Amino acid sequence: LPSPGFTIRTVIEETTVDDFGMIGDSVGNSIAGASTSEFRSLTDGKFKSRSIHVLDSRCTSNPACPGKTGIAAVADLPRNLDLVVVEMGYNDWPPNFANDIDAMMRALNARGARRVAWVNMADIRRSSGGGSFYGQSNAALFAARSRWPTLTVLDWNKASNTSERSRWFADGVHLTATGQAKFAVWLRQQVDRFTPGHQLGPPKRIELPVIGRTFVGPDGVARKVPSNATAVALNVTSVAASSRGFVTAWNCGVGRPTTSNLNYPGGTNIANGVIAPIGANGKVCLYSHRPTDLVVDVSGWFTNNGFVSVTPLRLVDTRIGKGGRWGVVTPGKPMKIRVTGKRVTRPNGSGATVPANAEAVALNVTAVDARRTGFLTVWPCGVARPGTSNLNFAAGAAIANGVIAPVGDDGSVCVYAHHPTQVIVDLVGWVGATGATGGEPAFVGATPKRVLDTRNGTGGRWSPVDPWSPASVPIRGRSLSVDGRTRTIPASASAVAINLTIANPSGQGFATVWPCGVPRPTASNVNFRAGRNVANMVVAPIGTNGSICIHTHKVAHVIVDVAGWFTGGSKPGFVPATPKRVIDTRLAVGPRPF
Repeated sequence: LPSPGFTIRTVIEETTVDDFGMIGDSVGNSIAGASTSEFRSLTDGKFKSRSIHVLDSRCTSNPACPGKTGIAAVADLPRNLDLVVVEMGYNDWPPNFANDIDAMMRALNARGARRVAWVNMADIRRSSGGGSFYGQSNAALFAARSRWPTLTVLDWNKASNTSERSRWFADGVHLTATGQAKFAVWLRQQVDRFTPGHQLGPPKRIELPVIGRTFVGPDGVARKVPSNATAVALNVTSVAASSRGFVTAWNCGVGRPTTSNLNYPGGTNIANGVIAPIGANGKVCLYSHRPTDLVVDVSGWFTNNGFVSVTPLRLVDTRIGKGGRWGVVTPGKPMKIRVTGKRVTRPNGSGATVPANAEAVALNVTAVDARRTGFLTVWPCGVARPGTSNLNFAAGAAIANGVIAPVGDDGSVCVYAHHPTQVIVDLVGWVGATGATGGEPAFVGATPKRVLDTRNGTGGRWSPVDPWSPASVPIRGRSLSVDGRTRTIPASASAVAINLTIANPSGQGFATVWPCGVPRPTASNVNFRAGRNVANMVVAPIGTNGSICIHTHKVAHVIVDVAGWFTGGSKPGFVPATPKRVIDTRLAVGPRPF
């Protein structure tokens, strides 16, 4: 900070925020308005270009406030900035602030801003009734993140809520000299979160340590992932990728396979359930074909008591005839894929063969260049095709989904396409007919069954799910068809394999699946857009009451198809965990790419 005795200037600093902008009101003006202001000094030399536009009493969109509104000031910013910090909201009317945010984001997007970091308000000033004045505005900011993939909220309200707060604020909004110094240092630290290497892009990868990590189960007990864990259940989300591409997850220690786990379009959010094999070094590797932010949540791990993970292997690619099928899969001609007998490579490098008694296989299935919007169904060959789905696709797009598919008596799985589409199938592991110690298998695969469809009342719910009323879906005690026999999901079941579909959502948002009986975690399983149907495979831990809960950030219909359950007991095949976020490159959470 400026001091009478000396001056510090940063000459060279590594950063990917080459071009920086800032738009603010009087609070921002107090730390960045003058050439000698604290924030300007702290960022001097940090960026190749810096454009700061701050003004006392500025409103985001209301022209009644003095000078240019924040939206009008966007035109003064250079185009295509790497990062724009917005510090506004104190002069805006809270009930209308959500609209102000959307208008500001539209203007910044039109200007080509790649990332936006919006500073929320210190919620100190009280309303005339004595209640919170800025709480509604701050809530609107956090909610806007689901609508705007490039938006990050910088939580100044939380950071400034300390015992020293009274020394920092002159009137509940404006800052003292001490407060200006504190705010400037904090904001500089937040900008540092956008430092190099956090976004994942070629040729870099992320190595995620799994073995030895601690997760809390649905029963509230904390457990470490043991050294004999074979694979981990992930939900992988691509956020605002630069262009169309894919993500690959594989066991570290071997070369990256020519497979994919998540296919994404540019500029939006999309998620996929992934069963990722763990490498000999205890880690899972992640690679992205194009630059993207990556969010990864863990919902449990697989043990060596039945589940066998493999280095991902491409079984089918109808675009090039791999697997014996040339050209699109059509409604009148489903595709049959023999899975037993396939030669694979274990994560430790040893060879193996998918055995004839495999109960189910873990696949990643991708639809590419479909002619019309439709869906895929994967089921065990030899039984009638069920009225369920595993993947929803749009015309011309490439989209993937994880699938745990029971194997038919002839060692095959079948794939049906509602409309013609190219199909890619990758194998990531299998579950044997018995556990390593005999008896019940680690996973009991069933002919997929629809247990919830809020569009028609299946499962007892006739109305869409909204943010205020999550859906509770009973799992234990439910009857499914296993090898032509009716089986009941036992009380010992630890988790369930489901395909979750969000249909006709009212807006852009996300859905979270978690074990009922514990607080909803800060994780997600499906990211959706208004009016679009999207599906994702979820390995869902079952709550102590025998049910799973589903939250949707926006009003949406929810469809749940069950494909089987994981057995519990003293030697379970799958150990569930309340979903936990382990990587978020937007916030520098988790290991950095290298």
